[in-house]
Amino acid sequence: MMRRRVLVAGAAALAASRNAAVKARPSGVTMIYVSAWDCPPCHVWQRNHWPTFQASPEFARIDWYKIDAPAIRTAYEDRYWQAPKDRDGVAVERDLRRFRDEAGLTRGVPRWVIVKDGAVVLNGKPASGSGFLSWTDDVLPALRKHLAVV
Repeated sequence: MMRRRVLVAGAAALAASRNAAVKARPSGVTMIYVSAWDCPPCHVWQRNHWPTFQASPEFARIDWYKIDAPAIRTAYEDRYWQAPKDRDGVAVERDLRRFRDEAGLTRGVPRWVIVKDGAVVLNGKPASGSGFLSWTDDVLPALRKHLAVV
């Protein structure tokens, strides 16, 4: 019985800390990362850049969603934009189609979209080749600018 109380208390504390973490992001900035399982540059970015970004002060201050389609050709279909994955990799019911449509997105991965106060402020199209120039030279500096993190 005591063990059960400890587990319940621990689960409640974890849930409270998780909710507190979500509330601690008042920046008004959202990043949407568009990826596909059959996208080699996406895999390279996720391996080489994602761990560093995930541990960054910028990541801690944004709402993050990942469009995770099984194929490049399906990445912009409604179904993936209606249930994106959150920062914990959990599918959430949040309809992001408005931002896809506002930015005129129809193809191209990897892609990073920055939304500030409800409006698309950056559509990080992949650069020719790997797409990493877009991340390091355009997307990350733009995110820092919108967060005022230098």
